[in-house]
Formats: sequence, C-alpha cells, structure tokens
Amino acid sequence: SLTPCLLASALLLSSGNSSAALLDAFENGGFEGYTGNTNSFNSDVPPGWTTTEGTPDVFNAGTTMNNFAWQSSSTGGDFLHGIGWDGRAGSPYVESALQVGLEGLVIGQQYEISFEQSISNSAFSEAGGYWEIIFGTESQNSSAMEMPDLGTIADWMWETMIFTATAEIQTLEVIAHST
Repeated sequence: SLTPCLLASALLLSSGNSSAALLDAFENGGFEGYTGNTNSFNSDVPPGWTTTEGTPDVFNAGTTMNNFAWQSSSTGGDFLHGIGWDGRAGSPYVESALQVGLEGLVIGQQYEISFEQSISNSAFSEAGGYWEIIFGTESQNSSAMEMPDLGTIADWMWETMIFTATAEIQTLEVIAHST
C-alpha cells in the first residue's frame, strides 16, 4: 500500500544546557529554503538534508496535485513528504532523509526530538502511515496516522521523543512507513 505521509514542519532538538550547541549543529530543522516546485513529486529534500532511500519530496500547504489536501503547519512553511509501502510485491519501499554528524552531544544525556506530522489522501493512497526516527543507534516510531477521506485536510499532530546520546557525534534519520 502506498501512503503519502507527512512529516514535520519543524523538527526540533533540545537538551538542558547543551541545547544551544546541538541546535547549532542541527541544520534546517524547519525544512525551509527549498526553491524548487513544491506542487510536484520533486524527489528532493530541503537544504541541509540528504536522501538516504527512495525519493522523498518537499511539499507545503499549496501542494494540491493528485488530490493532496494539506493545511499549513504551525510554522506555515515547507515540510518533508515521504511515502511508505507495505511491500506486497517483495521488499518494502520507504523514503527517508538524514543529517550526518550532529556534533556537541554529551554521551548518556537525553535529547528531546519534537516534530509535527500530518497525512494526506491522494489519488493513489491506500493506507495510513507513521515516521521512524533514528538518532544514533536508537530508533522510535511516531504515532500511526489514519488516512483521511480523499480531499479532507488532516490536522498536524505534535510528536515528542526522548533519545539518549551514545556518542558525541550522531546521525539523525527520518523514515516514512505505511501501516
């Protein structure tokens, strides 16, 4: 099943007194600055991010092709769109992006990663979805999102996850999955 997911209008990292150093290392948590066409499957990621699998896209509330229906996120800007597939024909297909080498972490310290997620039903959607967030060696899944009726705009939902640093430099990856 294909599911046009979602992600985050703003991906935020914080941790006590060292959050300033971490935020300096974290580039473009708001997914802004994309200059291409956001009303198409552009197979691109926002500045500061790297595609790791599949072909994620940069969308915004104005992305309406293929019957997509989005509302503005709390920041009102761009967001990362990913599609997850259940793998009916074999291995699963996912789309993901990452940031390499977030520096300034303190081993053993907890870090909060917060983001908004939403989902849209397009002309080819079949299922809901969720995001897997990998920070260093730890992985957590967001709440599953049910697919709305075609043309219905789903609300953005905040997700917060707590991760513990296992190294001073770690990678942050976001992966779209289908339910």
